[in-house]
Amino acid sequence: MTTKVIIVEATRGWARKIIEEIKFPTKDEAEVFIKEYNSKNTFEGVPELYRYAMLDIRHAYTRDRKVDILEVLSSLEHDQWVSWSKDISAKEDITAECLSRWEQSWVPYSELTEEMKEANRDWARKTLKALANAGWRYSLG
Repeated sequence: MTTKVIIVEATRGWARKIIEEIKFPTKDEAEVFIKEYNSKNTFEGVPELYRYAMLDIRHAYTRDRKVDILEVLSSLEHDQWVSWSKDISAKEDITAECLSRWEQSWVPYSELTEEMKEANRDWARKTLKALANAGWRYSLG
């Protein structure tokens, strides 16, 4: 089964539009592409408009019932934080201690400690709750 990556155009207000879909033979290859794509600042002259790559999770849980949507969202939360913290560290004067702590967390979600994964899961649960409150429903089985 191939893994699909989507390139999303977004604004700081979180409006998203899929502008490209790319298929990879393996999830590992897709994740390497995502990491490389997102490490480059893809701002196109307008600070409020940017592009980023992510795994296409729109149908992930319907194709493979074993996918844990909480872990998918937790990984995405981590990716968003890494992107944000790298951006802030490049633009703002932060302490060496803070930068060192952040750099230790600039790793794939799978390499985080269980404690750090749980912090991301807390935010993913907030996302799921917000979606439920907005009337969205999902089924894992």
